[in-house]
Amino acid sequence: MSKTTSYEKITNQIVAMLEGGTIPWRKPWNAGGSLATSLSSGKHYRGINQMILGLIALIEDYDSSIWGTYAQIEKHGGQVRKGEKSTAVTLWKPFDAVDKDGKEIKRFFMTTFNVFNVSQADWAGEKPGHVEAVEHDAIAEAEAIANAYLASGPTFSTGGDRAYYRPSTDAIKVPEMGYFKSAETYYSTLFHEMIHSTGHDSRLARDGVTEGHVFGDADYSREELVAEMGAAFLCAGAGINPDETLTNSVAYVQNWLKVLKGDPKIVVEAAGKAQKACDHVLEAMAMEEENVA
Repeated sequence: MSKTTSYEKITNQIVAMLEGGTIPWRKPWNAGGSLATSLSSGKHYRGINQMILGLIALIEDYDSSIWGTYAQIEKHGGQVRKGEKSTAVTLWKPFDAVDKDGKEIKRFFMTTFNVFNVSQADWAGEKPGHVEAVEHDAIAEAEAIANAYLASGPTFSTGGDRAYYRPSTDAIKVPEMGYFKSAETYYSTLFHEMIHSTGHDSRLARDGVTEGHVFGDADYSREELVAEMGAAFLCAGAGINPDETLTNSVAYVQNWLKVLKGDPKIVVEAAGKAQKACDHVLEAMAMEEENVA
């Protein structure tokens, strides 16, 4: 079966599954929660606090989403390292007041307090939120595809609780394989970020990667479709059982399609760009094989 036929087969399968109904997307790794969470209450931060803490965690590359005050961290057996900087968050506190008619009412005033990510502290025991990694066997064909492309492509590292490609530094990072639910979902995630990286201006210069776009806008959404379609193609090429990854891929595509008015035809358009991206990734493996021959 030719690559083109294989691409079309996967595309048709994805479109058919999209037309079949709603599928919930599930995060494929267990390295921790991605929403900023309070160490003391276990609840997610809300509003602007969630935005600020999430952004700081991404910039500083913290491998945890749990935050606490200096005292809270100390109480839980941690010690914030010397020189670490705190992040200010806001809290609205209620107080009793009386309105102009003498009626008792609740009012709120805003206060701020400083928190640290638990990754900014040393721990005598296990860090809060620690998840035990499990052993997965690498999939030889998928590993070969990734290694060949990454050998002269973007820089690559593992760790933390986020998977991303950063165009400004041309760098891919994903959680370690042991935190994924399976080796198959690890490679699917890695392939997704690899496809993003093909859009770098030193490679295919794809709009959505080379241009700055706002999260969730149309161009950003189209690029996410390209990346997930490309990941599905590479998984198929590596012989990965589609039962392990395709349902989640369809759910992911479905989420971004909502931004783009839900038209499955857009998936076929994204598939065309994904094919070019996959061919670019696989060229590295073909060149490696030629050199060996």
